[in-house]
Amino acid sequence: MDYVADKRYESQSLRDFIIAKQAGQQAKSSYTSLKEDTLFDTTPCALDRSHFDASEPLMVLFEKKGCDECEAFHRDVLALKHVRETLEHFQVVRLDVEDDKTPVLLPDGKFTTPAKWYQKSPFSRLPALALYNEKGNYL
Repeated sequence: MDYVADKRYESQSLRDFIIAKQAGQQAKSSYTSLKEDTLFDTTPCALDRSHFDASEPLMVLFEKKGCDECEAFHRDVLALKHVRETLEHFQVVRLDVEDDKTPVLLPDGKFTTPAKWYQKSPFSRLPALALYNEKGNYL
């Protein structure tokens, strides 16, 4: 409602408005580092599926420090036994949307960074999940 009431649409996209608003709220968060988990592959990430099919589907989790919703996702979803059992059949990668240095080889074979990948994505909230099949098709 603030976006419309304050006529922010005249100078800012809705996506950028939401991200800026979240940043202000997350500055107060106690979630000061990304939570480590044995589910996650380590970076740098080679996620290319353009030349040959992968052996398992891919789940990419986008999050950042200071994100209370990300912390809740770890606590309330990723901690569930049936979720973990399901994700054992996936390649699971967690990326920091503020990381503009770590190279990532995307499912389509192109290089980018986590920050650039998230900026080009349709997502406006965190955490965000991107799912790909073994052929690299976005689901």
